[in-house]
Parts: sequence; structure tokens; C-alpha cells
Amino acid sequence: QRFARFVLGCSCPSRRSRTLAGSAMASSQESISTETIGLEASPFRIKLGAAFPNFECETLEGRFMFHDFLARPPAWTVLFSYAGDFDPVAETMLTQCQGMLERFRSLGIKLVGLSRGSVSDHEAWSRDVFAAGTHGAAASEGSADSLGFTLVADQSGDVARLLGIQDPGAKAQGSSEAPTLANAVFVIGPNKTNRLCMLYPSTMGIDFREVARCVESLFLTQDFVLATPVDWQSGARVVVAPGLSSEVAQERFNNFEVKALPSGKPYLRLVDCPAPGPPSGPEAADAPDTSHITSPTDFRIKLGVEFPDFHCCTTKGDFSFHAFLDREPRWTVLFSHPKDFTPVCTTELGRCQELNASFEQRGVKLIGLSCDGVDLHREWSKDVLSNKGLPGKELDFPLIADDDRSIAMSLGMLDPLEKDDAGAPMPARALFVIDPERQNRFTVVYPATTGRNFDEIFRALDAVFLCGATGMSTPAA
Repeated sequence: QRFARFVLGCSCPSRRSRTLAGSAMASSQESISTETIGLEASPFRIKLGAAFPNFECETLEGRFMFHDFLARPPAWTVLFSYAGDFDPVAETMLTQCQGMLERFRSLGIKLVGLSRGSVSDHEAWSRDVFAAGTHGAAASEGSADSLGFTLVADQSGDVARLLGIQDPGAKAQGSSEAPTLANAVFVIGPNKTNRLCMLYPSTMGIDFREVARCVESLFLTQDFVLATPVDWQSGARVVVAPGLSSEVAQERFNNFEVKALPSGKPYLRLVDCPAPGPPSGPEAADAPDTSHITSPTDFRIKLGVEFPDFHCCTTKGDFSFHAFLDREPRWTVLFSHPKDFTPVCTTELGRCQELNASFEQRGVKLIGLSCDGVDLHREWSKDVLSNKGLPGKELDFPLIADDDRSIAMSLGMLDPLEKDDAGAPMPARALFVIDPERQNRFTVVYPATTGRNFDEIFRALDAVFLCGATGMSTPAA
């Protein structure tokens, strides 16, 4: 076989110790310094709704501006980056993309990859990728030995620096100084705005089945005012978004159901999933005003950045965020949700409660955040537990009360497409994995209406720990 279950011989973000399946390993090595690798300091921000910057692309199809490529049909775009050509993890990612080409096309999505290799390297390597599997999609394009999507050559690293998608713990091929690209994914809408992003270290392959799942969720929201609950898979039941009345939902969808919860609030409403597809209407007319967040400084996603400290008022008492990070276990998952007493968040928090022991076995603690107060968090927790049939009245992990949205704003976690009754944007569905040195190790930022997939989160966590403990890297799927 071309690849083993794990990929050997790739550089790791660090050899800091990890906790694997509950086995404690002492943490020893120093943290990654952005100063020592030549990365300038910048705000730690991840933006949904930000207008994607324009830049010149040198590709297998010639030169063009990125905005011109975005304007080509189909209207939606998935831009992904990878460490480099002739890289084993990257090869599994591109092979999976090639195998899923027809699925993305059926959804109305075009793909484009980016790395620091040259056009000639891209061309030579793409034949290797194509040969790694038997795929009819590229052949239908009129080529027997090339990919069905183009690759951008970012030899200077300018685009990677512009987007902040470098992996500070891994060096680019042939360079002792320049960091390689992280494995990143952006879903870009027809109005050229970022709708979803994933940022993984270069040693961890991105599973594009998760990307396709999220794209389907985005389209269900846009076309039907529906949202997808935690761990949702294509065709499963969905929840009615708060913006659609129960009367209209009953008319439009099959098997309408309202969950009875202790609060008595009828917000958790489920229906059968309609057939997803590309958005039916022009989205650009409804695009948010993103002029205030288009600067490259704001549009950055950073690996290896130390998390800022801030005061936390939570359901488990008050403390500084750094003090919480220093508690045992030392690895932390920080996740945000838009608002209490909302359907997708209720399904997610219940799943977190169910999985809390599994996180602890991996040496990971949980902490959540939303823009409601502590009293509402506690009241809502009763609904969360009741919906899952779990005992007790409180969740086992703390929820931060970010009433004024100051924390979400400072981390760039607001979703401009999801607003409260007063018109203020709500927190997106962001998740950060933070290591014992308080550094961000991987990130996913989904819109408020797309529930997370905890199988993917555990896969990513286990990949980070495996790399740290053994030096192995993990393929796309």
C-alpha cells in the first residue's frame, strides 16, 4: 500500500509531552516562539464574514487574480492549503479531494489548493496524486493524468503570510528558517466572504468528508432556514432555526416535533431533512457589510500563538483564563456557542457532557463560552441535561458568561450573519485546542447554525497527541 495507517518521517509541531489514553507524560520542552521563527506579532483573531483578500495566483492553469477565480462558476469555493508537494500527509488530502470531486461538484463547489511549491513541482506531483487512486473524475475533464482542480504556487510565502496560515512548528521543504503552511480550509461564499474555516497543523491531514458535511449544513441554513445539530450527518433530522416560525416550519417540512424541556421554551424543534443542494438564490445581495474587517492584519488565523488572558465569570466561579489553563489536566478545549436556549447549542452541550469523561481520559478539560449571563447558563443547563436524559442540574465543565461579547470580540469569534434581537452579532461556533504552554494547536470556526462533529474533534486531538509522543503524522482519513 502507498500509505500506512500513520505516516512516518514528517516533522512534528513539537516533541512536547502528551497524554495518550489517560497515560500521563511529563511536559518538558519549551513553547514555540513566534519571534524565533520570524513571524511578526499580530492580533489573535479568526473572522467569519470577512471579505477574502485578493492576490495574484500562479497556478497549473496560468496566472489570474484570486477574486477572478472566485467569480468563476460554480459560485462557492473551497480553498485549502497543505505543507508542500511530495509530502505524504498532503498527498492523502489531495487524493481524497480528487476522489470526492463529483460530490463537491454536485454541491456547487469548486476546489483550489495552495502550497509553497513551484508550478513545475505542482505539475509533477499532481501526477503522483492522480496515480495514488483510480478516479474517473479527472479523466472526464479530458486529462488522463492530472487533477480535476488547480493548485496555487505560493513560492514566496506571501499568501500564507497574508492569511496567517503558517505552521510555526514545521519548516518548509528546503528551508531551515521559513515555516511551512498549515493544513487549512476556507469555505468562501459567492460574495467572497469567509463562511467557515479549519486550521490544523501540517502533520494532521484534514478529512474532506467533514468539509462536505459542513457545506451541506451551510446550504440547508441558507435555503431552508434550518440548522444542523451536533454530529449531524447528511440526511439525518435537522433543527428549525430560531428565525423560522413553528407554523411555517410545519407547512414546509415533514414530521415536525417540539422537544419538551424543563424551561418550557419551545426552541428545540426538529424536522426531516430536505434534499440539500447548491444555494438557490444570489447570496451577494444579502452579504453583510465587512468593510471594517477586510485588512490583512485582522484576517489571520494563527497556530502557535499564546492565548491571551482575560477574566472569566463562569458557572464554576470566577478566575483568570490563564489560571484555568494551568489547572490539571493541562490541555484545554475552549469552545464558543452563540446563545443559551438555542437548538444547536443545546444538542452540543449535551454531547459535551456525555463525552466529558472521554476528554478527561485524554488529559483534556473543557470550558464553554456564550454571550449570556451565569444565571441563564445555569437555568439552560437543566434543558441541556434533560434533552439527553442525563442526571443532575449542572454541567461538569464551566461556561463563561460573555455578556458584553468582549471576549468573543477580542478573539474574532463573532458571526456577522447571526444576530440577536437587538441586531448585535452573536459568537460563532469556534473551538480551540490549547496546549500546556497556552498555545493554540488547532482551530475550527463554524457558523452558528452548523453543529460540530465530535468524532472529527477526537480524531484531531488524537493526531496531535500521537505526533507529539511518537513523531508520526496522520493522513486525511
